[in-house]
Amino acid sequence: MKRLLALLLCLALLLPVFSLAESDEDDWDIEDLDIEDLDIDGEEDDEDAIGSEEDTDDDWSNFPDDDQDTIINYDELEINRNCPDEVINILLIGVDTRGNEDRNTDSKLLKDQLGNHNGYAKRNDVNIILSINLFDGSLKLTSIARDLLVDIPSKGTAPINNAFSYRHMKKNGNGLDYVEDVPERVIRTVNRNFQLNIKHYFAINFYGVEEIIEYFGGVDVELTAKEAKAVNSYIKKNAKAMKRTYDMHSEGRQALDTKSDGVQHLDGLQGLVFARTRHVAGENDLQRTGRTRRLLQALFHPIAEKLKNKQLDLLNLIPELTQYMITDMSMQEIVDLAMQVWPVVRDSDMLSDMSSITSLMEEKRIPGDTTKGDLGWSYQDEKVKLRDIQAVTEDLHDFIFGAYYPAD
Repeated sequence: MKRLLALLLCLALLLPVFSLAESDEDDWDIEDLDIEDLDIDGEEDDEDAIGSEEDTDDDWSNFPDDDQDTIINYDELEINRNCPDEVINILLIGVDTRGNEDRNTDSKLLKDQLGNHNGYAKRNDVNIILSINLFDGSLKLTSIARDLLVDIPSKGTAPINNAFSYRHMKKNGNGLDYVEDVPERVIRTVNRNFQLNIKHYFAINFYGVEEIIEYFGGVDVELTAKEAKAVNSYIKKNAKAMKRTYDMHSEGRQALDTKSDGVQHLDGLQGLVFARTRHVAGENDLQRTGRTRRLLQALFHPIAEKLKNKQLDLLNLIPELTQYMITDMSMQEIVDLAMQVWPVVRDSDMLSDMSSITSLMEEKRIPGDTTKGDLGWSYQDEKVKLRDIQAVTEDLHDFIFGAYYPAD
């Protein structure tokens, strides 16, 4: 049971953070870059500018104001009670907190950056549904694009990454809007739009990504030369901004080899930047999910092997990982879940062969690759719109549950 507890914690912590999306920036073709003379936009890093990373895609204070008269009932998550109980769905959330980190020098942890009153909202740029099947012990992952237009409670139609923070229009004593962080609203949003039964979440920020990878001594990932160039370029261009926020391990960092494709060892920041890279020769935010999967497989494989072989000290591993996340689950609830899941996982094929750990979890993305028919979608003004959300919901249910379970 302890091995499964650590496995679930690793999933909850590692999956969302490695999927943290690179924010919108001006398009550039990686093949045209000269790493040694990098100056993408002709400007140097502004060391004094808050949120001065090149990929900051909007003014942090420009989140749309919510309807102040609409009160969210945090106890009502719009759970679809018709979904089968043998499948547990947990929402994994990756949160972009860069607009707040320079204003909070005491801690880089997400749990210490909540309830911010300075008018700066946080974005849930990563939303992954972790589905645990208690019947066959399988695990499935479904990523939801951060720019997907959905119905957000109290906000209306907006990109899903607007759901984490609730911005009140009333001014506080400092003349700034009052911002309330509501991760439960992200659950409610996903349940409402896709008729799901999600009850719990795990969330983490950029800082947690780097620290977790560093804790495991880095990660070996197979990179193309273009991807290595992209990682080097991004780190070089935004070095000053990242050192002020979430890069705590810059000393001694070696640039990646850009001469050929191959396996390279990435430190915490390089791993984060790799997972977030999307501007490689015409790609967009949807294509980067492949890199997320590669990084997860590369890091999770040795972790799973060490857990199976009892080479990791769980008494140190569990608190080391959990300090970087927030969750609505108590440790007792996590333990209870592990005890419930462990018998079926133990008897399944999931942990029987560590050589196949790369195919441990089935994966899905919303939107998928389909561009025609009911499952199609459009990508305009950097927003993703589904042609038929009902058809997508039915397809998602078939992936997670094996059949469609309509909400009442």
